[in-house]
Amino acid sequence: MRAKLDLTLLGPHEIEIPAIFPRLAAPESYEPTSDPSSDYNCVAWAAERNDDWWWPDEDSYWPDGYGRVVVIDNFIAVFSTFGYHRCESDSCDWGYRKVAIYVDDQGTPTHMARQLENGQWTSKLGHIWDISHPSLEHLYDSKYGKVSCFLRRRTVSWPLAMLLSLIQSASRIVSSLYDRMVRAPVEGSDRIPILIQRSTPPMHKYFTTR
Repeated sequence: MRAKLDLTLLGPHEIEIPAIFPRLAAPESYEPTSDPSSDYNCVAWAAERNDDWWWPDEDSYWPDGYGRVVVIDNFIAVFSTFGYHRCESDSCDWGYRKVAIYVDDQGTPTHMARQLENGQWTSKLGHIWDISHPSLEHLYDSKYGKVSCFLRRRTVSWPLAMLLSLIQSASRIVSSLYDRMVRAPVEGSDRIPILIQRSTPPMHKYFTTR
């Protein structure tokens, strides 16, 4: 049977997290968001469950009909039942929820993380806590290895997801143009472009000044 560590009486400062996850050494690199628990693990938490320990072995919960072998295809197959499909990156896409699968040097799955609405990630660290961490790389250089693939599912209807995607793309373009207009010097001139917003009517005007 799987051994469970009783960490329920330990606080965040009593467990040497940096010794296990070197990139979590800085206090701002993670934040515990739950009490320690042996009731569920990272895969369950990625599936938004906290009532069982999910793993493809004989001692853990695993959905019926899916192989109890620790290979990445079995994880992808299980999460496809929740509407997840492969995607290309860890970007925060409006109208979608993402999960990431970590693997070790042999390509064996070791961990899963789920993206939050603010673009950060949440992970259940074994028998310890759920934590939020700014990036997936904060769990690198540990027994978890590195992220091998990303999955995502829609959290809104398809038309709304498409609309949100278009708005997000337009927002990125506007942000890029804004940065170029404000920060880039005018070629052949020592003048600096400045963007001023008029109060009435609300509009922007681009001009140069000394």
